[in-house]
Amino acid sequence: MKSKMKSKKAFVFAVFSTWAAVLGLLNPAAHAAPSSSEETCRACHALDTVKVGPPFRAIASRYHDDADAVDKLKQSMLQGSSGKWGTAQMPPNPITPAEATRFAHWILQLAAPGQRN
Repeated sequence: MKSKMKSKKAFVFAVFSTWAAVLGLLNPAAHAAPSSSEETCRACHALDTVKVGPPFRAIASRYHDDADAVDKLKQSMLQGSSGKWGTAQMPPNPITPAEATRFAHWILQLAAPGQRN
């Protein structure tokens, strides 16, 4: 009897986990990892430390209360930028506009809890 109950629980858990994963409940888009094409950003940016460009958390902190942040970050990713964080120039990145939008949202969610909108 115990064995049947364990099997039933395991089955229910497997079904729930599968549907939750399919529906995105286990990995919300805001916390999704960057796509492989966005990995080019990591050549110059890190989560918390300065490389060539500013850390992702510093970007999130700077833009946390800017209503146009997603568009500004998207434009910088797609067209490149200079003079925003010192003298380093950021080249245009080979990502799609949709990837840039998603990645901008990902960066912005890194702001400290008190800074998030």
